[in-house]
Amino acid sequence: MFTGIVEETGVVRAIQPSANSIRLSIEACHAARGLKPGDSLAVNGCCLTAVKLTTRRGRKLVQFDLLHETWARTNLQFARTGSLVNLERPLRAAGRIDGHFVTGHVDGLGRITRWEKAGADHVIEIAAPPDILRYVVFKGSIAVDGISLTVGGVTKKHFRLWIIPHTWEVTALRQREVGDAVNLEVDILGKYVERFLEAPARREKGAAASTRCDFLDRERRHDVFMAFGVLEADGAMLLVVLRFAVGGDLPLVGERDLVAPHAACHEDQGQKDQRRPEFHQKDSDSGARGRT
Repeated sequence: MFTGIVEETGVVRAIQPSANSIRLSIEACHAARGLKPGDSLAVNGCCLTAVKLTTRRGRKLVQFDLLHETWARTNLQFARTGSLVNLERPLRAAGRIDGHFVTGHVDGLGRITRWEKAGADHVIEIAAPPDILRYVVFKGSIAVDGISLTVGGVTKKHFRLWIIPHTWEVTALRQREVGDAVNLEVDILGKYVERFLEAPARREKGAAASTRCDFLDRERRHDVFMAFGVLEADGAMLLVVLRFAVGGDLPLVGERDLVAPHAACHEDQGQKDQRRPEFHQKDSDSGARGRT
């Protein structure tokens, strides 16, 4: 997970294609501190894994192996020796989020259609595919080449951004020109909201609900049998903890009431849906009474 706050611009030093991958070598300084093979680094907003590090004149040379799929879906395919790339290390759990949540999974490419100076700032317009533009909203966030930026305007085919002098100076945007491709990642929160809202709509159209429960582990503690699993309902997942009272008259107490994800979204005047899972009681062959 990243935040879209670029730490520095690295320099592409070598690109070595092979049958199975492309070896990309980038010279870095600050972003390479503490980096070791196996660690992640966002390069133009694309999360890559460092496979080798060497030191060169006080700067680190970080090498990555890119699959052809990654190469074809990002603007790294247009990089050349000497090109600048934006670098950011992953967010620490206790770190500050100065930008927005960026996964490092590029959604697609945009093309710069306007790039000009406006007073002390710069204004940039980017053409994007419809499946990306649907998540772009005025005053919302979007990652462009890994930079967390605020959307200043949206049309049917483009969106507009204002670039302050600091962003211009510390990122690879200063190398960009009209016609250049940029990596785009929309705000993932918008995708989750859309996904949760789709489930009730599917049911209203008569689509069958998709529910499955996979049990991961179980154990018995004295007279209580416990089962742990994951309940998946219409794409949403809940951790399930079930407790069975066995061989005694102990009351069954669930860890929490299980309510389908869509039910929680349809509360009337603040009143929660009162539906509960049904509990059935039967005697086992040994005469012990169990509740589920």
